[in-house]
Amino acid sequence: MKEVFLNKSINLLTKQYNYDSDTLDRIKYGLEIIYISITKISVILILSLIFKTFKETLLLIVFVNFIRTFAFGLHAKKSWHCYISSIISFILLPYLFINIKFNIIQKIIISFLTLLSMILYAPSDTYKRPLINKKHRKKLKRNSIIVTILYITLIFIIKSNYIVNLILLSLIIQSFLINPFIYKLFDLPYNNYKSYKKDCNMQK
Repeated sequence: MKEVFLNKSINLLTKQYNYDSDTLDRIKYGLEIIYISITKISVILILSLIFKTFKETLLLIVFVNFIRTFAFGLHAKKSWHCYISSIISFILLPYLFINIKFNIIQKIIISFLTLLSMILYAPSDTYKRPLINKKHRKKLKRNSIIVTILYITLIFIIKSNYIVNLILLSLIIQSFLINPFIYKLFDLPYNNYKSYKKDCNMQK
């Protein structure tokens, strides 16, 4: 189904616009991300209704994806890997996590570790989308840190344990998604912009 959607979309664009192959590749990658995101979120939300975690799942998706916009993070090689990890992250974990009562020390430790993770590892690119531009990487890191600090601030001023736990969980999930160990666990290349630069230098 995905290939049919992508091929029809690219064929339609090719007929109407004179794009070069590199531009078409980027468009195809963007369309693929949109398709996967929509289908995955649809499945996750349907399952969340079944498991009665719809509100928690929806809020967690918003929190994670907002910081992921800047911090990026891995994309699974296979669709079933993605679905399993998404079900665990957005349905199972909120179900288990939502009623935990964290004390101030635990909140400080989680906040410190997640902020450190952003400082060390954000943004983490993918082999399909290497972050080549150094200035852009610095901007993304800065924004990742700002959003993390914003989340941490909310953790300590919001009275609702329900919302605080979801924000904490979103920080934990995103910290795992940018960690080089997780890339290695899924057999995915890390710091892909470095490999891209090497390939470019070899071609010169």
